[in-house]
Amino acid sequence: MTASSPDGDNSPHRLAFQAMIPSLHERTLAAVAALNFTQMTPVQASTIPLFLTNKDVCVEAVTGSGKTLAFVIPAVEMILRRKSPLKKHEVGAIIISPTRELAKQILKVTTHFCSHTGLRPPLLLVGGTDIVGDNFKRFSQDGADILVGTPGRLHDVLERYGHAIGVRELEVLILDEADTLLNMGFKATLTAILDHLPKQRRTGLFSATQTREVRQLARAGMRNPATVAVQVVNQQTREVQATPQTLLNFHWTCARPEEKLGRLLAFLSRHREKKVMVFFITCAAVDYFARILTQHPAFRRVLGTDQGEGNGKKRKVGGLQGSRVAVLHGKMVQKKRDGMLARFTQAASEGGGVLLCTDVAARGLDVPDVDWIVQYEPPQDPSFFIHRVGRTARAGRVGRSLTFLLEAEEPYVEFLRLKGVPLAALEEDEVRLPNEDPAGTGVVEGVKALALRDREVLERGTRAFTAFVRAYKEHQCQFIFRFAQLDLGALARAYGLLRLPKMPELSHHPIAVDFQEWATDTRSIEYQDKKREAARKMRLAEAARERDRVKEQAAGRKVVRGRTGKGEEEGRVVEPGQEKRQRKKRKGKHQQIVEEWEELGREERLFKRLRQRKISREEYEKELRRRGSDEEGEGEASNEDAAHVSAASGSDSDGGGNESDAEQGAQSATLNGMRMSARPNGQTRPPPQLSKKQGKFAQNNKMKQKQKQSRRGWVSRK
Repeated sequence: MTASSPDGDNSPHRLAFQAMIPSLHERTLAAVAALNFTQMTPVQASTIPLFLTNKDVCVEAVTGSGKTLAFVIPAVEMILRRKSPLKKHEVGAIIISPTRELAKQILKVTTHFCSHTGLRPPLLLVGGTDIVGDNFKRFSQDGADILVGTPGRLHDVLERYGHAIGVRELEVLILDEADTLLNMGFKATLTAILDHLPKQRRTGLFSATQTREVRQLARAGMRNPATVAVQVVNQQTREVQATPQTLLNFHWTCARPEEKLGRLLAFLSRHREKKVMVFFITCAAVDYFARILTQHPAFRRVLGTDQGEGNGKKRKVGGLQGSRVAVLHGKMVQKKRDGMLARFTQAASEGGGVLLCTDVAARGLDVPDVDWIVQYEPPQDPSFFIHRVGRTARAGRVGRSLTFLLEAEEPYVEFLRLKGVPLAALEEDEVRLPNEDPAGTGVVEGVKALALRDREVLERGTRAFTAFVRAYKEHQCQFIFRFAQLDLGALARAYGLLRLPKMPELSHHPIAVDFQEWATDTRSIEYQDKKREAARKMRLAEAARERDRVKEQAAGRKVVRGRTGKGEEEGRVVEPGQEKRQRKKRKGKHQQIVEEWEELGREERLFKRLRQRKISREEYEKELRRRGSDEEGEGEASNEDAAHVSAASGSDSDGGGNESDAEQGAQSATLNGMRMSARPNGQTRPPPQLSKKQGKFAQNNKMKQKQKQSRRGWVSRK
């Protein structure tokens, strides 16, 4: 089924909720009315009737088209229409989303419908907050008709407490943003979750883009699914596009990377009262540019200063508290992520704000009244472009997006047009640089000044540059974003670096890196945070003491002139008191085996003398201790050599060892076990099986030893 619509309020495809066939429950209609919704969107009008007539659905619709209500309403209706109500431990619907933020957003809508329809409140199962036991304890006390969660936590709960959570009566399973669930590596987890669920259920896959993996999952987990593709037709060009009609997409091409930050400053200065989301491809870039936007004098004039300044309060160094800048990325703790998202959501009443984020905020988040989406760095995955710009122009509202590109990346515009995302050139007035800084280098110089005053800015800039270079190298559109054509020297200047980091991408780059390093020694730059600076000075002092200790040890050594013994070379460095110590020749594998067998024979003969009462128990134990101390002294040098060899061969890997070393270690452990088996407190075990070659060699050596001993006249003739 395909529904084409210009996505306007007067579209003939929009129907009233009261007129839908089959009709909805009165309590469901009351919940819809409480949200001030009167008519269904095209995706809702196409999907809800299919769900209610026991159909599996695979839905593809643009962002902001109302997909959440398209699966929440059917889930509630299926539970209400049951002939027998669900028991306390039974679940009627499960909704899975890829991110915690999206799961909480779905939970909010689901809670609204459950409260109006008399269902038990839904249970949220996400990581980063409660432990698994707390989730199950809450379910066992109150129960829940609907579970909303992320794949990892939901799978963990079903694995541990699946016996106590009744899923046999499950009516519907929803996978929201199904393509992201598969791309994020949840395929195996989803398969394990499906094994816990009954086959007799309804399944719905919802996404803004349908990938090959989603279609494969639809064929595997659904029976005769109905495909719903809600498309948007441009009224002017009559072409199908993948973004809403009310969304206008623009792009701006920068001649040099150093120009981009100045263009961003000019853009934010013209939209001070707007809510703007700025996307980056790495978490390190989000942290770095958040520091610049809150500390750079030019950005602070545009975005405002901290509330603490001017009131006699000292501003927190590098903090975002009180500013109009918020950050959101996947490496933040959940509590901080929730706080930042809530701050940006409330920014409309405070005169606008800026959210710096990664693609973790590109999926499904419904932040109200977002005016602009700025893509400072285009996404690695082209499909995320649609999801990024979909954070604005939601539910019929008007929105705009801006993408910064370099001159070598301009083919990206045509690529997106073929994907159904038209981009127009932005007017220069929106990003015009000031006359006193037409190249935008003044803003970058201000970043360098920040790095000279605060080591935190210096280190974050280096991490952001390194992360961007490696992410750019792994871009999925490498035929457009070509790493071999990227000017790394200009990029380092754009990040305000003082020195280039040591990384193989710089040393092996096809283009010579043109970068003038800062003359100042960066080791003298201090942290503005006093605690961090004190800790750094302590580490530097400890390192200096360690260097002095090494120098003193080196000074205590002396050089031996001439030959001091057999095997020593002229000019050899000798430790104090170790002049007469000679390096022993490392024994070969076969020689070690022979010596182990000989030692085993001597211990057996010693034990026979004890058994024949020729020696006492004290004499036997004393002789064993003496031989053990002699072996430890002889093996000291060889053990040191073996340790050096082991450190040299296996220091760079955790699991990959040398096969010959492993084999030799196994043989040594085996022979040590044989030696212990000859002790008096236990029966003598037979010697282990050696290889044919090793056994023959050991037997020949043993015969030679007996012949030599018989000539000396002390071997018994028994």
